[in-house]
Amino acid sequence: ENLQRMGAFKFRGAFNALANFTPAQRSRGVIAYSSGNHAQAIALSARMLGMEVLLELHGEDELGHVCEHTRLIGINNRDLRTFEVDVERSLRMAGKLPADCVKVAESGIRSAAEVRMFRDNGFHGFLIGEGFMRSADPGGAFAEFVAAL
Repeated sequence: ENLQRMGAFKFRGAFNALANFTPAQRSRGVIAYSSGNHAQAIALSARMLGMEVLLELHGEDELGHVCEHTRLIGINNRDLRTFEVDVERSLRMAGKLPADCVKVAESGIRSAAEVRMFRDNGFHGFLIGEGFMRSADPGGAFAEFVAAL
């Protein structure tokens, strides 16, 4: 049934590509896809090869990429076309994700209060970086951030 839904050709291509990854490539773990069927084929292939998948979504139009093989789902708050940040995007989309998935809020998180807000709304992980990197002392900024949590 999985192969019929995503197409056996897409599955074979995804499986063969992932199976040939070197250990270094597996550790980087970044794969782009062009459609929901490709995303599902990659997720199934990765799971069969013992790899975990973090599916990154950028908008509600990508919710169809979610399948039973994607347990970790990130929602990017940054529009990668305009670079505008909308932290509400994660909140709007969270309720449309499977209840048992691990939700990760990505980008645009600037305060411990925002992390608490996301946590209160069912998020388990947070990708934070820009705020630390803009600081003259990224390590110090990180330590202050963690202390505020």
